[in-house]
Amino acid sequence: MKSEVDTPTVFLPVPEPGRIRPFPTTDFFRRRVSVGSILDLVLRSLVCDFFVRFMHRESMPDKTWDFRQDSHKHRDFIHMQTDWALTRIAVTGDDATVFLQGQLTCDVETIADGEFAPGAWCNPKGRVIVVLRVEKRDDGFNLYLPANMAESVEKRLTMYRLRSKVDFESRPASPGDLGLAGGTTFSDWLAGSLAAGIAWIDNELTEQFTPHMLSLDLAGGVSFDKGCYTGQEVVARTHYRGSSRRRLKRFSGAAGAAPGTRIQLGDRDVGTVVNVATDECLAVVPVDDANAGLSIDGKALALLELPY
Repeated sequence: MKSEVDTPTVFLPVPEPGRIRPFPTTDFFRRRVSVGSILDLVLRSLVCDFFVRFMHRESMPDKTWDFRQDSHKHRDFIHMQTDWALTRIAVTGDDATVFLQGQLTCDVETIADGEFAPGAWCNPKGRVIVVLRVEKRDDGFNLYLPANMAESVEKRLTMYRLRSKVDFESRPASPGDLGLAGGTTFSDWLAGSLAAGIAWIDNELTEQFTPHMLSLDLAGGVSFDKGCYTGQEVVARTHYRGSSRRRLKRFSGAAGAAPGTRIQLGDRDVGTVVNVATDECLAVVPVDDANAGLSIDGKALALLELPY
């Protein structure tokens, strides 16, 4: 599935190739330019070009994930419920709070020590890159996210760091990190998140939905009075216009589905499955069609309640 890529919105510390005063092309041959100045200009240009190419290469993922090529592998992974896992990215440093406050949809300053809060990181167009569970700790924060999103998210966060005093360190999360009782698996926790109406975004669905489509505003994952953050303008405009016609809904009858599976109304595709646990799913569908006889491959879905 094609995802949006916001290459023009990536901020990189690109240096200027020196303060060389330009002059009209027509005057070039009229001036007596020394060989040394020409060599200096060429050298500056080559160095600048190399630096830009090097920074661009280092900031981009090593490999672009191709859903069409790896879809069967991805879907098998989702159905292996016992293998569903989370990664913890520790965000520390003097500027950790300020940095995350300017990136995430939730208000990290209101999270008490040891508490968790839902949130999301959006691209500048207001599309959700990843949904997070944010934990406050003594020296910063822990961000919990699906393991197959961790590497790309950490790389992109590093690109936004610039001169901020903030560090990132990732490792596999354990159920104990989230305070889960012994014997509780991440699959059990995923089912609980589904019942609570908290969606999780993986590689297939990244940058496809706004926070409103995922109902994060209803689940307490979006702050509308904390100030600016990446994508905030689009998110706020959607909120104050009340124009979100698609929302996250919970259904039963989704056995065998996987994230990215299309939902039909008659012969039309109208929605997308986001998460699946046993027979239930969370899906983004038009609000007006949520109880209008939706189905997956001819199997009827039944609308279930959500706590918000």
